[in-house]
Parts: sequence; structure tokens; C-alpha cells
Amino acid sequence: MSITSTFVDEVKLKLTSWKGKSTSMMGWIQLVNTMIIGFLAYSFNMYKWHVSILKQVKQWCQNFIWIGDILKKGIATVHWATICPLLENGSLNIINLHHENNVYLLKLA
Repeated sequence: MSITSTFVDEVKLKLTSWKGKSTSMMGWIQLVNTMIIGFLAYSFNMYKWHVSILKQVKQWCQNFIWIGDILKKGIATVHWATICPLLENGSLNIINLHHENNVYLLKLA
């Protein structure tokens, strides 16, 4: 089992354990931004994640934020790219995993 798959399994476990918690959408966004991205930052410092894995984790985060369950796909009311930029620009400041992975890897160069 690779290190990346271990981290992906841990992210999935964290997101599914929060399922059904009575919190607002902003609470779910805070959970994703602080817990998931903070957890992944450790591995981002050392490994370049494959794009397909990043897309899968992003999909789980989207489903969790919109619906509260990573396995249920719902209809998003706003395009994901619209809510990912900085909070100062009027968005929800959700961190883009692909860009975050590249930023951490640039530190190694």
C-alpha cells in the first residue's frame, strides 16, 4: 500500500465520520479547509499526488460540503471554481488541492 493511498483512506474516513453532524455549510467548509487540507499538507510537502487522486478527494469534499455525505452526488448551486478563490474576492475560500500540492512542491525546488 502506498503512502498516498493511506492518506486518501484517512481523508475518506474523516469525511465519512463527520456525516450527519448538525452544522452549517460554513462549518463544513471550515472542517474541510482546516482538517483535510491541514492533514494533506504533510504529504504535499513530500509527494506529488496524481491528478486522479486529487480529483477524487476534491469530489468527496464537494459532496461533503453540498450534501453532507461524500458518497451522494448532488446538484451544486454554484460552480466550484467560483467558491475556491480568496475570501477577499467574495468567495468561500475553499482551498484548491491541485494548486496547494504544487505550491508545497515548489518549496522543495
